[in-house]
Amino acid sequence: MSRPYNKLLDADKVLIFMRILRDSGVTNMLGAPPYLRTQFPGMTKQEAMDITLAWFGHAPETVDLSVAYDKKYKDFFDTIEAFEPKFRRL
Repeated sequence: MSRPYNKLLDADKVLIFMRILRDSGVTNMLGAPPYLRTQFPGMTKQEAMDITLAWFGHAPETVDLSVAYDKKYKDFFDTIEAFEPKFRRL
């Protein structure tokens, strides 16, 4: 079982997830909060909304997806790959 969401420890992962979610095209980014809360158990509705609103204030292209090849993120990317088919069901 993975640990619950931690605002400081998961900051990079949240940005990466938001970039992947946006690029997937499955939702308008205003619809991101339920996807965030599914991917990051323990995240509150308010945290998900705050992250989504903050997303609009930064340049998504600056999120470096090359970390997908970084060993420390391997488990995280495996969970996103497992989660992707669920995108359409939320």
